Amino acid sequence: MIRRAKGDGGLSWDAARERWVASATIGYDGRGKRIVRRGRGRTKTEAKNKLRQLLRDMEDGLVVANDGYTLAQAVEDWLTYGLSNRDSATQEVNRRRCEKHVIPLLGARKLRDLKATEVDDWADGAFDHVEHAHASGDSLMSEPCRKAGSGVGSSSAERCGVD
Repeated sequence: MIRRAKGDGGLSWDAARERWVASATIGYDGRGKRIVRRGRGRTKTEAKNKLRQLLRDMEDGLVVANDGYTLAQAVEDWLTYGLSNRDSATQEVNRRRCEKHVIPLLGARKLRDLKATEVDDWADGAFDHVEHAHASGDSLMSEPCRKAGSGVGSSSAERCGVD
C-alpha cells in the first residue's frame, strides 16, 4: 500500500458509522493541538473527493471558517468584536445599517458559498437612495468577510474570495 505524503490528509474506514472518513490537518491552535477537518462519504471515492476539496480549500485559505458559518454570523461577530474599540455612535450606525441592509438580504447565505456577483448586485440595489452608495456597501461587507477569513481584499471580486 502506498502512503500519502505528509500534509496530504488521510482516508480511513469508520466501522461504527459504516462510512469512509477523509481527514486533513489544517493547522494548529494556540495550545499546539492539531486542527483537523473531516469529511465523510459512503464510498471511498466520495471520501477521496471530499479530501481533495478540503485540501483545495486549505490552499485557498478557506478552511478556517466553519462550513455552516453564515454572513449573518460573520456580521454579528464583526459588530460584537470587530468594533469594540470604536465610538458607541459608530457601533450603533453600523449595527442599524447591517440589520436593515445586509442581514435581511444576504444573512442566510453561507459565507463560503457567497459570490462576488451577489455582493455587487446587493450593493447596487441596497444603497440606491444613499449618496455614497457603493462605498457604504463596500465598507459594510468587506470588514466582516475579512474577519471571517474569506480572503477579502479591496475589490468586490476579492471581497469574498471569488476570482
